[in-house]
Amino acid sequence: NSNNNPIGIPTGDTIFPNIDSSVTPSQRSLSPQRRSRIQREEETNSRFLHGDELVELRAHIQNIKTELIDAQRKGDVSKLRDLTAAFHESTNMDAEHVYLTNLEQSQIASSAGNDDEAREYMEEAMTARNCLPQF
Repeated sequence: NSNNNPIGIPTGDTIFPNIDSSVTPSQRSLSPQRRSRIQREEETNSRFLHGDELVELRAHIQNIKTELIDAQRKGDVSKLRDLTAAFHESTNMDAEHVYLTNLEQSQIASSAGNDDEAREYMEEAMTARNCLPQF
């Protein structure tokens, strides 16, 4: 039987077939809505770097900025394109940057009368803001 371990003892799926084995015992007492919210929060937190990794990321971003200036001065279009992509990818891992950028874009879209676009930017800003310890 595939629901037995190698020595033939029934696993949780055999004993309790209707219980999701990916849910820990302490999570089973939580409502499905709360489990879903916790999962969303974990996914959001995993998007952004924290602590020492964030410090290293910000130093990396500064290096990219320096290289961008150098590539622009030299007129190296290919390098500019690669560095710009690296800059955007890196800054999207910094919750504070994502928060401030989307907040600003929301205000710009709102003042231009693009309410749906403004709302999307604001939702992304609030998602990032929830990962910032100062809020």
